[in-house]
Amino acid sequence: MIDLDGTAPFLGTLRDCVRHFAAFKPVVQADARVLLTKPVFRVGRKTRVWVLNPDELAGLARAMMADGDLPGVRRSG
Repeated sequence: MIDLDGTAPFLGTLRDCVRHFAAFKPVVQADARVLLTKPVFRVGRKTRVWVLNPDELAGLARAMMADGDLPGVRRSG
């Protein structure tokens, strides 16, 4: 995971990066990206992508939270 404000990157699995992302404050989340080791296909794009943006990371975090896979992060509602 890279943070565009210049802090050192976090290296780990995608699951670990999403858990780390979920712990960030919203201001920091807006600058966070995950650089993938393999490109992934995205609907509506001609090429595969190497980077996950904050909106994609937030979606993964919501899915993990719904599955109960984000300990220490409270569910809303």
